[in-house]
Amino acid sequence: TWGKLVGATSLAWVVALAGWVVSAAVRAGEKLGPTLFSALAVAILLQAMALGVAGLSPVGLLFGVIWSRTRSLGLVVLLHVALDFLPCLPDFLRAWS
Repeated sequence: TWGKLVGATSLAWVVALAGWVVSAAVRAGEKLGPTLFSALAVAILLQAMALGVAGLSPVGLLFGVIWSRTRSLGLVVLLHVALDFLPCLPDFLRAWS
């Protein structure tokens, strides 16, 4: 079971890594294409990897353990939505107030 959890977490992390790097590079003013591999893009890649290893992999493992114990995908989806939405809540409330 642990092998499957680690494998699924690693796969999700690798898939998300590309999105983090590209979106952070575009926000920083990088253009998509060959220039994406500049020093700034390498720094962004290292930061995204650190975030994935230190922050998101433990959360992914936690979601995997919750799913394996409860077999409730709805619970895992609800927790994932809450985790994604809570950091954006102050901006959301400011925008709609």
